[in-house]
Amino acid sequence: MSTEGMQPVLTKEQAKKVTKGRTPLVPVEYETAIQALTECANLNETKYWSDKADALAAWAKIYHSDEAGRKAKLLKMHAYRRMGQLAGEIRPKANKKPGPRALLVESGLTLTEAAAARTLSRITDKQFTAAQRAPASPITVARRFTDTEPVWGGFSRPMYLARAFMRDNKPLAVIRAIDPSHYDMARQMAIEVSEWLDELEQKLPKEK
Repeated sequence: MSTEGMQPVLTKEQAKKVTKGRTPLVPVEYETAIQALTECANLNETKYWSDKADALAAWAKIYHSDEAGRKAKLLKMHAYRRMGQLAGEIRPKANKKPGPRALLVESGLTLTEAAAARTLSRITDKQFTAAQRAPASPITVARRFTDTEPVWGGFSRPMYLARAFMRDNKPLAVIRAIDPSHYDMARQMAIEVSEWLDELEQKLPKEK
């Protein structure tokens, strides 16, 4: 989600002036937030807790709290995992319409953020528990799992980008926009890609 328009983080000295020297309570209780996330039934609710994680991270930065900073990263990871799970439940891939990743993008996430949410939603509970030992941004954590499967990463990343481009650009619009000197190369690439994808689809195990 874009950080454009967010208020700048106060320094510790500025914060003390605002609070007259007192250290305010943290903006969110971690345990309460985690419990609330498990009960979230729509994406707006999960995004609310993702924003709360950002607020907690900002508080941790102002007051130099390593523990609050760690909990902010963990909360963000949990929020993204729940987002990915809900997106899969609301719009499963079996439907003809664009799938869960597209739903996340429609809800305000970038393509990279949506991919991270879906990756975190698919890993096992054991893997997610292990990932929490070294909390980081959801994108960083998701990349750890993608990097363990280099072939899948090499295939999926460009395919996600290509699919997003194709959804936004009709074939005729592309033909009209490119120079005629590129037609032969475009035709060759289209044939090679379509043949490769046809073979991949045929060799994939049939859905049960």
